[in-house]
Amino acid sequence: MFPMLAFGLSVIGLATGYIFAPGQGADYLGLQKISDTAHRLAVVLLPSCSLALLLAWVMKRLGWRWPARGLALLALPLFGGVLAYIVEFDSTIEEKGMAGQFVGQKKPCARDGTVSGPFREEPGGGLTSSPLPGGDRLILDRRTLARRSPDGSYRWNRPRPGRHPGQLTVAGETVLYTGPGPDYEDDVLVAAVDLQSGSLRWMFHCLGNQAWTAVEREYLVLVSSRPSVATVKLIHWIEPDMLWSTRIEGPVSLRPRLEFPFVWVASEGRVLKLSGTSGDLEEVSHACAAPGKTDVVCEQGRVVAWMAGEGGAKSR
Repeated sequence: MFPMLAFGLSVIGLATGYIFAPGQGADYLGLQKISDTAHRLAVVLLPSCSLALLLAWVMKRLGWRWPARGLALLALPLFGGVLAYIVEFDSTIEEKGMAGQFVGQKKPCARDGTVSGPFREEPGGGLTSSPLPGGDRLILDRRTLARRSPDGSYRWNRPRPGRHPGQLTVAGETVLYTGPGPDYEDDVLVAAVDLQSGSLRWMFHCLGNQAWTAVEREYLVLVSSRPSVATVKLIHWIEPDMLWSTRIEGPVSLRPRLEFPFVWVASEGRVLKLSGTSGDLEEVSHACAAPGKTDVVCEQGRVVAWMAGEGGAKSR
């Protein structure tokens, strides 16, 4: 009788945890908001339930049969419920985070102009771009993103979109910011800011510890990387929309190369060639093992830079 009752309560606990876990209707940033709390509770409750089950076993060995069974019947469904909840929660936030999420309004960006950058923030914090047409520069410090004129006055000044380290790309009349999100350690952000007014056009968040972008014409490639997996996304940054997303084996530690209709991504010593129209994998080359390879720079078996431009200039 007791084994059947214990099994039944365990199944009920598992089903309850699964049912109450966030489902497909949850959004990525909403899951990020409760992630720390959910995992802290799991870290407390799962060992506590395990300890209770161990104590029940000891009580049974000492002859306290009924108290031991009562304690086990309390601990088993709680353990199963918490375990099912946190497994389903992690699966959902992984799926939603890899897909990414636009936040707030999606305002179109100006089309005209060329692409310059990326300008990367210094290790100690802070970034000053190369001169823009007319001599203005973009300034990124610990608190703000600003456009400064040659006489030292500011045309606009706004809070920086995310945490250090960030990078800026100027695409026509739009400033594209890439870096860690403002609130969560494993969140990355791309934000589009109007170059003339400093107004925010759109923001896109996705799961990752590091992020790199490449821009060509109306296309932006975003690579968000974690220790063992990365995602490559193609975003139409003018009429903001995600065109496709592909998961690849990580880690990635170099910005992608975009020459539409192809995208190249370096992962360790491999170079992956993806279709720019669909995200499908076209080719995998072990670039650092190939003799006479001239399109990448390798160090200790890892791709660390692309070779591009006249004279084989390095692009990191």
